[in-house]
Amino acid sequence: MPDHETELRFDPEWQAARKQEAERANFGISKLERLPGNVGYLDIHYFHRPEWGGEAIVSAMQLISHADAIIFNLSHCFGGYPGMVALVCSYLFGEEPVHLDSIYWRDEDFTQQYWTLPFVPGKRFPNIPVYVLTSKATFSAGEEFAYILQCRKRAVIIGEKTDGGAHPGASYRIHPHFEVFIPIGRTINPVTGTNWEGCWITPDILVPQEKSFNTAYKESLQSILANVIGSSADTKTKFIEEIQTAITMLDTQ
Repeated sequence: MPDHETELRFDPEWQAARKQEAERANFGISKLERLPGNVGYLDIHYFHRPEWGGEAIVSAMQLISHADAIIFNLSHCFGGYPGMVALVCSYLFGEEPVHLDSIYWRDEDFTQQYWTLPFVPGKRFPNIPVYVLTSKATFSAGEEFAYILQCRKRAVIIGEKTDGGAHPGASYRIHPHFEVFIPIGRTINPVTGTNWEGCWITPDILVPQEKSFNTAYKESLQSILANVIGSSADTKTKFIEEIQTAITMLDTQ
């Protein structure tokens, strides 16, 4: 039976339409900003294929590279491509290669590995505190990103349990008006030897979605405050005041 999704991937018109959709969605980057206290914030709704959205992600990562802590919001991230997950992760680890994930493809009896990249444009920031927001809607590649960082103890996951979809698949047309999605692969984390299929990802700090941002923001500010440095006493004092003001605002909400 023909693989309808594979057929479409070789259709130039279909490819062009999907790329245009990705461009209009800013390649999954919904929001990027610097929060008071020098906390970087990146809201990703989809990890588009790196050959399409790589430049956008690289630009985003460079813009937050000078933050003292980073919050990745994946509360609305419903999937994407592991290659883009690997690109983002490459900025969060050092130059030593890190095996992030593998996917076993049943139809080809082949295991595909994903590692951090040997080179990324701009600087890496392997020591900056990282916080990842999750919700019941976080799925597939969004979960993969959170799971990798949690297993490597590279980030604190904050929010709700995720949706629990780790097995990649494909859509098969069995009727002109009916398709079925069938898993054809299995994700294997090199640390745990398994994945999150059907068992979800449990955050390190379990809170309702509506409280996850404030929780992560306060955690990041307190982490920065505990390690704050400045080029002069005046600069350090102003920065501490900025952090303390932000914490006070969160406490009153």
